[in-house]
Amino acid sequence: SPMVPSWCLGVLPRSGGADRLLERLAAGSFGVAAGARDNRLVLDLRGVFPRHDQLFLAAIRSATGDDSETESANG
Repeated sequence: SPMVPSWCLGVLPRSGGADRLLERLAAGSFGVAAGARDNRLVLDLRGVFPRHDQLFLAAIRSATGDDSETESANG
């Protein structure tokens, strides 16, 4: 099948491994296309539209257990 161009973000987990982080992300309420590769969580950003930035960040925070606030790029 043909490859669809995309941007991906690789995240190296602090602890627990990429597979565990992927499980936690999949259990969340916001669907994020992701996989695990070389002990990194690989997030496919092609389905994350600007209007979903905050939902995407909240999903990542929830999966990683990070409760801190992150300032958006839009201010």
